Amino acid sequence: MHVHTRASPGGKFTAEQLLAEAARRGLDGLCLTDVHQVEPALQARNLAKQQEPVLLVGLEALTDQGHYLVFVPHPEQLPVLDRWLRFVAEDLISFQSLAEAVRAQQGIIIAAHPYDRSVSDSPGDRLFQMEGLAAIEIINGSRPALANQLAEEMAAGMGLVGVGGSDTRSELKALGKVATLLAGAVASEAELIERILDGDAWAVTLGKPATRSSGRRSRGRSADRDKEKRRPRRAGAPRNRVRSANDSGDGSGRKSRNPRKRSRRRPRRGDKQ
Repeated sequence: MHVHTRASPGGKFTAEQLLAEAARRGLDGLCLTDVHQVEPALQARNLAKQQEPVLLVGLEALTDQGHYLVFVPHPEQLPVLDRWLRFVAEDLISFQSLAEAVRAQQGIIIAAHPYDRSVSDSPGDRLFQMEGLAAIEIINGSRPALANQLAEEMAAGMGLVGVGGSDTRSELKALGKVATLLAGAVASEAELIERILDGDAWAVTLGKPATRSSGRRSRGRSADRDKEKRRPRRAGAPRNRVRSANDSGDGSGRKSRNPRKRSRRRPRRGDKQ
């Protein structure tokens, strides 16, 4: 979900090397999100001979309020946004301007490592006041556990989907340790956007349980399924209970006597029959 080639600062690998490693690790897809760069990723996709893993193209935008991953339905339109971002790179673009530009292309914005203290403009708790976000990166493979935990709590509080990304740059072994699990196969950026907007996305770490997406899961097409699963018990309705062979059935839990084993007193002389 969040991978850099050598086109990004600190990146050491080509798109081909990353694709080969992703295939070796059994990943279904790879999202290249270079910093203000999309041409290398687009060229790599055009030249890619293999169909798996699927190569998706986005970018990471640096703004006055932190870093954000951007995906649009038609990535061939991204070079326009790419050149615009580089043009204003000397003076960080405002988040609001980025949100408007991405919205115009029916794209989505994901907050990347929002509690990263090494980034001076990280939004942190300011995310709660920001509009235009589709998701929050709640597990970043290159950030401390506390930063990820705070991001997860923020996603839950805002009712946004939580995604995961390795943020791979210089260590190939980091690729795939953190990922995003999507419901169903995804073959294009448009389908990726659809899954995230529907809440069908989970942040995962290999070898550990998935982290459930936050409140946004109750929206969209998944709402009906979730309501069915969480249907409350009617007030006063009895709970299902397994009765034992000795249960009297009156709810008291007392044992009942077996009438066939009950002894009868023989009538004595003088007893009324």
